[in-house]
Formats: sequence, structure tokens, C-alpha cells
Amino acid sequence: MLCASVTIGAEESQPGGTSSGFPINVQRLNIQGGLTQNTVLDVMQDSQGFIWLATENGLNRYDGYSVTSYLRGTHRGLPDDFVYSMAEDKQSNLWVGTARGGVARWSREKDQFEAISLEAHGKPVQRI
Repeated sequence: MLCASVTIGAEESQPGGTSSGFPINVQRLNIQGGLTQNTVLDVMQDSQGFIWLATENGLNRYDGYSVTSYLRGTHRGLPDDFVYSMAEDKQSNLWVGTARGGVARWSREKDQFEAISLEAHGKPVQRI
């Protein structure tokens, strides 16, 4: 679990671990920067370069400039705000596991989530 803030950036280094002297772009993400919550449970970068941050209060997508929030009860259809985990499949679909809403798949075309009913051993699957 990550708390307080997430710092995103990269530094180009030379062989042997020395810095190349190129500027580093570092962006600190927290509630003031647009996150829905400072407690981040999972982080992933998808095949399109978006950074996804799963929290106890929704899912956040960072595009390098701003944060888009996905919350339960909005037109984007996240089934629960407590997002535990994320994964991307070979077709670039984003899958999320939630605490009480089960599993959902995100449609890039519609920019919204669809709840998916999955069972294993007779019980609903919630984490992926």
C-alpha cells in the first residue's frame, strides 16, 4: 500500500549509473493534484502509457498532465469505489477487482466500466 503521494518521473542514466544531465520531469500526485485519495493500493501503466492508480475511493487515470477519476455512481460505471487490483489483457482491456462490486472491465471506446460476473469454486471473484 502506498500512502501520502505518488511521484512519477524518470531519470536517464549513463552506463555505470551516472546521470546524463538531462532534465527530469517529476510529477507528485496526491489529493491536491487530483487523486481521489492518498492511499494507493495498486499502480500500473497500460499499453497506451496511462498510469492507473487504484484507491479506497475510486480509480484514477493519469495521462502525464491531469488525473481522470472513476467513481461508483457516475456515468463511467465503476461498480465499487474500493479498488484492490488491476490488470490489462492482450486486447488492451483494463480489468479491476473491487471490494464489494466484484470485477469490472473498462471499455476504451466508451470510457466506462462494465461489471462482470465471475465465479470460482461457487463464490464471486473480486480480486484479479
